[in-house]
Amino acid sequence: MQNNETINRDVIQAIEKSKKELNKELKKLFAGQITQNFMLDVMYTMLTRYLDLQSYIPSPDDVQLILSGRSQNLFYILCEHIIGVHRSKIIFLSDSERSRLEDSSEYKEELMEDVYKELKLRYQTGVFIREGQLVRGDRFILFPLPYYITILTLKLLKIAPKTKKMPIVYIDIANKSLAILSLLQDNFSDCAYSSCRIIIEDYIRGTIFYNCNEAMDEFYKFSEYELKQSLGYKFDDEFLDKFNNRLNKSCRNKIEFLHYGWVDVIPGYHQIVVKNPYSFGSVKKFIVEKFARVDKNQYDLLDYYHSMCNGYAHGSILNSKYPLLHYFEITSILVNVTVNAYFAACEEIEEDTKIDELDIISEINKHYKVLKDADLKKSTENFENYYKNFKVY
Repeated sequence: MQNNETINRDVIQAIEKSKKELNKELKKLFAGQITQNFMLDVMYTMLTRYLDLQSYIPSPDDVQLILSGRSQNLFYILCEHIIGVHRSKIIFLSDSERSRLEDSSEYKEELMEDVYKELKLRYQTGVFIREGQLVRGDRFILFPLPYYITILTLKLLKIAPKTKKMPIVYIDIANKSLAILSLLQDNFSDCAYSSCRIIIEDYIRGTIFYNCNEAMDEFYKFSEYELKQSLGYKFDDEFLDKFNNRLNKSCRNKIEFLHYGWVDVIPGYHQIVVKNPYSFGSVKKFIVEKFARVDKNQYDLLDYYHSMCNGYAHGSILNSKYPLLHYFEITSILVNVTVNAYFAACEEIEEDTKIDELDIISEINKHYKVLKDADLKKSTENFENYYKNFKVY
């Protein structure tokens, strides 16, 4: 009997020692990113409560990965997601507000539920999420919105070829969105605005194409004219004939017409756009006024973001000293473009928008509200406090 008690005591001591070493390493790895005891408390509670976690994050069986130290385990990945979800929820909270939240059992339940939903889909993002960042900082890709948008975008890329109306538009939005998310996870966010501008333009053109097939056909014809011109060919007779018969003769610039002459086939376009019709600005104007009674707020917002992206791409706006600002702007663009494009593509081919039975659009809408609430509190003081509290740079 004594011998058995000794064995049990030794086993317990070995477990406690192992746990102590694990805690020490996890604290070291995630220093400055979260209240560490809170992170460990949530992690151990989830390991006890959700007994199927290991099935979503299986142990690595690749010997090379294990020997090279590049393999990740359940503890590490679980902490990554706890930090990502928690950080997204406490942006601009004061120290006392954050402490109260971390002491709240109700909040812990909410946090664990959100983390569990993410982990069930982790296999979907395995090929995309990198283990390290090129530039150290917040791991925005593990914040709920970018995380779910990544999963949604990967599915959009798969279903886009099945659509009939405008598969190329959906594919381009998906490709550019993944590029944006890749830059976001490596903290090269300021480099993402050029691609953000392109997906906004894709979405606005796509809205026209969705309602006017002739405009899409004409757009691709003009794309061919533009390609030939960029290769050094002279304007062919077909293009010159269209230019000579353009609907707005006040425009005499062949290059402007080359880029946007396709708008001539859009019913009612020139009744709404009278001046400088062959430009993207005029296409935006047409869309905003055409859909004023339906989605005016959304297109006004896209108009604002497009102008903002131009500031980064062509103007004097450089990289912000607050990466969190880029997170707000870029994520909002992706929600209003990529998520809506995904919904439209699914609707066209009668594909369920859920992914692995998770209503991913509802999750995105829920976390988008959290982001917009934080966005309303933007100030230099709040940004400074955020980066003072979390030293991850």
